Amino acid sequence: MENFLTLKKLISKGKIDNFYVFTGQEREVMKKYIKNISKSYQKVESFASIKNQLSAKSLFATNNTFVIEGDKDLTSFSKEELISRISDNTLILIYTDIDMRKKLFKSSTIYEFTEISNAFQYVKDLLNCTTPIAKLVANRCQNNIGIIELECDKLLNLKECNYKFCTDLVKRTVSKLPEDEIWDFIKYLLMLDGEKTYESYEDLKTLKYNEIQLATIMYKKFREYVILKASPESRYNEIQLATELNYYTIKYGMPDVKKSKQSLEQLANKLLLIHDYEMGVKTGKVQLEIGFKKLLNNLLMTV
Repeated sequence: MENFLTLKKLISKGKIDNFYVFTGQEREVMKKYIKNISKSYQKVESFASIKNQLSAKSLFATNNTFVIEGDKDLTSFSKEELISRISDNTLILIYTDIDMRKKLFKSSTIYEFTEISNAFQYVKDLLNCTTPIAKLVANRCQNNIGIIELECDKLLNLKECNYKFCTDLVKRTVSKLPEDEIWDFIKYLLMLDGEKTYESYEDLKTLKYNEIQLATIMYKKFREYVILKASPESRYNEIQLATELNYYTIKYGMPDVKKSKQSLEQLANKLLLIHDYEMGVKTGKVQLEIGFKKLLNNLLMTV
């Protein structure tokens, strides 16, 4: 298998093929590279769908890019056999599990989108910068490869405009995500840490967040917690397929849910409390700030 960084170098040189096999958990990064191959790609359910589309348009329809995920029937064909059937179109196949005994995988280059163990080294290679600068960028991006890719693209554009990489430039260009404080606030709620919850709440007020904005985000996160709490013990990609949650939500949310002392029933009841607060404020039955503090008190209760 090849790391997706190999694909990145090929695409940057304009070397784009008409057939790819992708695997790995970094689905957001994978989407970015699919868009780099074709901004107008189509996701289809099966190879039969492609044949039907091409027949409906024209026997000579070309320049389409099709993406198929998890089609096991295709693993019995070789890369060459599939290419011969798509004419001048592009086919991207995505698989969660790779069995190298299968004909398809034996005959194909497989690009793997996995986590980077050393995020700052990845930044250093992308930017060709010093270690301190690379560590600063990685830290401000929370070591998230998807965010790192976007921020490094911005920095590289500045470099082309003769800006020199320095600590001040990185701090001005790569801002810490304002959501960080919100996620900490919600995590404190989940862990029933009253003191830190209220400290974080005051910090968010200084950042100009109002109570209804916070409640909306809280509802979204507690809904995710309920789904994760109800999910069976399994691999993250299996939970992703079974729910509408993305990989990062599962990866970072599941450990917190496991660590929390709250049951599924408690989390579900607290989700309803947040919903009732939102509806109460919108209908004028609940005061914005007083009602929110009462909500926090109720969410911090263990029963």
